[in-house]
Parts: sequence; C-alpha cells; structure tokens
Amino acid sequence: MTTELNPSEATSLALNTLTSQIRNILLMPDGPAKAAIGSFESLLTANLTMISEAANAHIDEFNGLIDQLEARDSELNTQAALVGDLRHQVAEAELRIADAQKEGTTELEAKDAELYKLQRALNDVQTKYCALQYTSRQLERQLTDLNAMDPAGMKRRIKEKNELLEEQRTAIAKHKSNEAAYRAEVLKLERRIKELLGAINEQDRELERRHTVIMELESARAAKLVWHKHLANTYKGEDGTLWNVYLVDHGLKSNLPYLINDLNWKLHAMKSDGSGCSVMLSQWMNPIYPTLYGAGVPDEMTRDIFAFMQEALEQSHPHLQPRTEWAKTVSIHECGLPPRTIKLLIDAGIDTLYKVMSHQGNKLDKVRGIGEKLIGQIVYACELKVKLWEEQFAASQQPEQQKEAA
Repeated sequence: MTTELNPSEATSLALNTLTSQIRNILLMPDGPAKAAIGSFESLLTANLTMISEAANAHIDEFNGLIDQLEARDSELNTQAALVGDLRHQVAEAELRIADAQKEGTTELEAKDAELYKLQRALNDVQTKYCALQYTSRQLERQLTDLNAMDPAGMKRRIKEKNELLEEQRTAIAKHKSNEAAYRAEVLKLERRIKELLGAINEQDRELERRHTVIMELESARAAKLVWHKHLANTYKGEDGTLWNVYLVDHGLKSNLPYLINDLNWKLHAMKSDGSGCSVMLSQWMNPIYPTLYGAGVPDEMTRDIFAFMQEALEQSHPHLQPRTEWAKTVSIHECGLPPRTIKLLIDAGIDTLYKVMSHQGNKLDKVRGIGEKLIGQIVYACELKVKLWEEQFAASQQPEQQKEAA
C-alpha cells in the first residue's frame, strides 16, 4: 500500500533530502565528494519528479472535483426544474380533482389515486433533491479544502524551490571548477616538494661526505699526535744513512689479507738520499718493509714504529694488541698441524702461532720442505685457531660494553 503525498509534503521531503545530501558532500574529502556529485544529479531529478507528480495529481484531483461539482449543479438544476414541473402538475391535478369531485365520486377516486402516485413521485424527487444537496455540500467542503491548499502559491513555491536548486547546481559546478584548480595547485606543490626533497637529499649527501672527511681528518689528527710522540725523530742506519718516518694522508690499500687495509693514513719511510718506501702495517702489530727499499732500516726506527702502532691502533683496532700478545703465547704444537710440518717450522725458528701469522707473507715460503700447498694448509689451520680466539674475545667484550652503556 502506497501513501500519496500532497505537494507541500513532497516539496518539504525533497528539500530536506537534497539539503542533507549537499551537506554530506561538502563534508566529504575530494575523491568521494567527486563521486557523490556524479550521483547527485539523479537524486535531484528524482525529487523534482516526485514534486511534479504530487502537484499534478492534486491539480488533476482538484479539476475532477470541480467537474463533479458542475455536473452536480447541472443535475440539481434539472431536478429543481423537475420539482417545479411536478409542483405545477400537482396544482393542476388538485384543480382537476376538485373538478372531478364535482363530476363524480368515481372520477374523484381515480384522481385521488393519480394524486397519490404524483405524491409518491414528489417524495422520491425530494429525497433525490436532499441527496443532491448533501453531495453539493460535500463538494463545497472539498472545494474549500482545495482553495485552502492555494494551487497558485504552491506553483510559486515550486518555482522558488527550482530556482534554489538551480543556484545549488551553479554552486556545485563552481565547486568542481575550484576543485580542478586546487588539484592543479596540488600538483605544482608536489613537484616543488619533490624538487626541495631532492635538494635536501643532495645536501644530506654532501653533509655526509663532509662528515666522513671530518672524521678522517680527526682520525688522522689523532694519529698525527701519536706520530709526534714516537716518530718525530731522525734515525741513523748502520751505513750512516739518515732515515725519517712521515705520516701521510690516505691509507695504503692492498690485496694482502694479513695487512691492515682500512686506515685513512699510512707511514712513509724516507732516506737522506731521497729514496724510500711505504711501511706496510701487519695485522699482527709489526711493520713490514719492501724487500729492496727497506734494506738497512735502523732497529730503533722499527721499535718506534711498533710503539706507534700499539698506541695509534688502540682505538681503531682494539683487538689487535691483545690478539698479538695471546698469539705469542700459543705454541705451534697447539695449532693442529702434523708432526712433520711442526718439525719443519721449528727448525726454521717458527715455534709460535704469532710467528706463523706475522711471517706468512715473506718467510714461510723460504722454509725448506714447505711448498705453496703446505703453506696454505698451515695458514688455514692457524687462522681457525685465531678465529676461535676472536669469537671468545668479542663475547668477553659485550658485558663491558653493556656496563659502559649503563
């Protein structure tokens, strides 16, 4: 069962629905608002159709009632004319009855019967007349109700609502235009932000490079102070040649794993005749000189370089010194080597783990009876021993680091 709305109710319902929808759209973000605006037109059309149908239905009903009232008025006039005719006929009948009474009793009875019939007809007509009057009063009340609805005012209000809806359409179109301009501005800002982020990232990279340079300079500065303490001297060799050791920026890089290859400085030994060489620093805390250029190096200079290494590497490579001291106490018998190999090493004066690891680059290949393949096996076995010690050392350092952090 459906309930028909009058125009006022339909208009009020449409206005509330559309106003609520517009408010919801204004509160939505840009993406959902755009999608909701697309469906708003169908909602607007549906509400306008509902108002128009309600108004047309009531106007049609109003016209139908007016037509019924006019028909009833015409019928009432017809019945009134019929009553007048009947009244006239009754008067004529009464005259004829009076005449008939004079003429005779039989004729009088006939006239009485005819009068009775006419009276019955008159009563029927009066009954219909009363019914028509009742119907007329009902139509008048309905007409009064329709007049109270003010069709002209209703049309005017509908026109005002249509104008308001047109204004809202205009506002929505303007909102869409503003949204497009806003999106264009957002794209411009995003491009600008991207450019600024690129510039910031470039500045961060530059700051990182500068920080790296500063850290390297700071490390070199610390090493320079240690150099002044131990190596700012001139040394005299056995042949009378003078030697000096200089601290130079940029570390020595090589593919030899037993050397320290991650320093940002290096030592360079120079003789008074202008010749010299870079001093390679072993991970076992001893300097290594190139064979040809390091001949005749004063022992005092080597001792000072060793003292310099101990202090300079204490912060950057703290495990090297304790590892070196430990390796000096480990006999070659503890490294898991075959007895024949151990005998060859001991005969060559290599009786500790430290001597194997510190001399692997320039002395093991000179031991009689030891070839390249056996050198690899010796170094591998000793490296396993060293790796085990390094793991134990790292584990022992963790509680101290935690204590310092606390």
